[in-house]
Amino acid sequence: MTKNIDQWTRADVDTILNQSAWVRTQEVRLLFQGNDNRMSGSGDTVPELESNRITHGSTDTPVDFEFKLQLRSGLPIRLALIRQKQINANYDELSKEERAALDSKLKGIYACPACANNYVLTLTSHSKNFPGADAVFSALKGAKLEDLRRYVYLLSSRGEKRDLVHFVAPKAPGEEAISFFKRFDDQGKPLVTPEVKQVIFRLSDKDNSVTTNFAIDISKIVVSGQVIF
Repeated sequence: MTKNIDQWTRADVDTILNQSAWVRTQEVRLLFQGNDNRMSGSGDTVPELESNRITHGSTDTPVDFEFKLQLRSGLPIRLALIRQKQINANYDELSKEERAALDSKLKGIYACPACANNYVLTLTSHSKNFPGADAVFSALKGAKLEDLRRYVYLLSSRGEKRDLVHFVAPKAPGEEAISFFKRFDDQGKPLVTPEVKQVIFRLSDKDNSVTTNFAIDISKIVVSGQVIF
């Protein structure tokens, strides 16, 4: 974080996107047997549940997953995504015109108009022992906003809550599920301030679900007295 973005290496980018304070990961083994471990918004009918099982390969195979939550409205994540695309495109070797064209394509990631009034979080998953299986896609591919709003929200250590206002479901395995929460209340007060110790991203109808509830340590994303989220 002390370097200019054009000095970030691939290792720097990997650290920010996977190991920084703007990322939370959880490793969970899901058993697809009699009692399905489902996230809110997943199917409730027998065909829907069976479809989810098939996606993971078997009705009785334990599948190890890593769930990754990224604070997309946090500038470090967006800068890392931009630098990742620059590195993949061999940015330093491009002509002036080619750089300008790429910069134009990446401008939206940096600007993130939705981030001004919303906290934006992305969720992905992948399986360690069953390549191709994606619990996030299986559970949320057909999710509807009105259903998700019953369980999905942000909750601060002060007891303040922000409901889900927009959701973009993954369209294919490996894609992100993107959640949007209002940044400000009716009085214009943000949910997250330096005084808030923790925020819970809740994505389950079970209070004790370690699979889909994430705790975010706010003290680690405060820079120069400002919350970068």
